[in-house]
Amino acid sequence: TAVTKKGAVLLCKAVRGEASRLRLQHLSMSFIKLGTDATKVLCEWLRAYPNTLRRLALRGCHVALADVIAAVDKGCPAMEVLDLGANALTERDAVAIGRYLGARRLLDDPLAELNLSDCTKVTAKAVAALLATLNTAVHIVLARCALGGA
Repeated sequence: TAVTKKGAVLLCKAVRGEASRLRLQHLSMSFIKLGTDATKVLCEWLRAYPNTLRRLALRGCHVALADVIAAVDKGCPAMEVLDLGANALTERDAVAIGRYLGARRLLDDPLAELNLSDCTKVTAKAVAALLATLNTAVHIVLARCALGGA
C-alpha cells in the first residue's frame, strides 16, 4: 500500500490535531510505502511538534532512516522503541543512529529497543559504525539483515 504526499499530509494533520488530546504514544505505519514526499511530511511533523510518542514503527516503509532518526531526536523525547526494520540501512543511517543513541545516553534516557531486523543494503562498515557508538544497554535487533560487503 502506498501513501501519497496528500495522504501523508492529511494523516499528519489529523495526528497533529488530535495528538495533544489523545496523548498519542504508539504510531505504526509499517509496510505502508511512504516514499520520499510522505517521509518528508512525516519527519516535519515529528520534528515540529514535540510529542508523547513512545513507540514508532516504520518497518518496510521505504524511508530514509537518517532523516527519521533526526526528526525523532528533535521531537520525540519520550521514545522507547523504534522499529525501522525492513528498510535500507546505509552507512550514513548507521552513523545517524549512533549519534542519536549517544545523545540519548548523555540525557540519561536511553532508547530501550531499536529494531533493524530485515534491513537491506547493510554493509559491515554500517554495522561497525553503529556498534562502535554503543556504550549503553539498548536492545538492538539485527536479525535477517542482508549483510553485504565493504
